[in-house]
Amino acid sequence: MTAEYAKRDDGSITVINRGYDAQRGKWREARAAARFVGPADVASLKVTFFWPFSGAYHVIVLDRDGYNYAMVTSSSRDYLWILARQKRLDPVVQDDLLAKAKAGDFGRKT
Repeated sequence: MTAEYAKRDDGSITVINRGYDAQRGKWREARAAARFVGPADVASLKVTFFWPFSGAYHVIVLDRDGYNYAMVTSSSRDYLWILARQKRLDPVVQDDLLAKAKAGDFGRKT
C-alpha cells in the first residue's frame, strides 16, 4: 500500500491511498481531502474520502530527522498505521515503534 500527500493552495491536503487487491487482481485507489483540526503545526487532521463521512488522523510519532516514518491513529485509537518512506524500516526503529504501539494499547475494544 502507498499513501501520497500533497499540500493544496487553500491549505488543505490531498491524500491518495493505493493498494493491490489480490482477489480482483488489480490496483485500487482512494482519494481524500484532509484539513487540519486546530493549528497547522499540530498533526491532527480530519480526512474525508467521500462526503459527508470523515475520519481523524492524529500523528502521534514523527521522525524529526527527515520525516522518514510516522505513526498515525484515530481519536478512538481503534487503528494505528506505521507509515514509512522506505519499504523497510531499520529494525531498531521498527522495534521501537512496535513497542510504543503495544504500550499504547491500540486496537482493543472496551
